[in-house]
Amino acid sequence: MPSYHKKAEVRWLGYYITQDWKWTHQIQTWINKAAKTGRAIGALTARYQKGGLNAWSTQRLIKGLILPQLTYGVAVWANKGKLKEAAKSLHTIIRRAFSLQTKTPSLAIETEIGISPHNLYV
Repeated sequence: MPSYHKKAEVRWLGYYITQDWKWTHQIQTWINKAAKTGRAIGALTARYQKGGLNAWSTQRLIKGLILPQLTYGVAVWANKGKLKEAAKSLHTIIRRAFSLQTKTPSLAIETEIGISPHNLYV
C-alpha cells in the first residue's frame, strides 16, 4: 500500500485548499503569479522606444493575462478581505507597464487605459 505524505495544501482544479479551508494561500499564489507576469509585461514595454510593445498591445496583455489570474476564484473568496491586495497588485502592474507616476489617481488610470476596476469582477 502506498504511503501518502500529509501536505499543507492540496491543489484541485486550480484552487489551493488548505486544511483549515482558508483562502489566503490561494489568493496569495495567484497574486504572485500575476505580479510575475506583470513584471514580464513591464520589461517588454520598457523597450517601447526600441521596438517594444505599444499601448494597445500592453492593454490587451493585461486584460488577457493579468485579470484572469487576479480574478480566478473570486466568487469564492470575495468576502475574505483580500480584494484590496489584488486591486493594489493590479494597479502596480498597470503603473509599471505604462510607466505612470504614483500620484496619478487610480480612477483616471482605469478610465484612460480601459480596464475596469477590480471590484467589478466580484
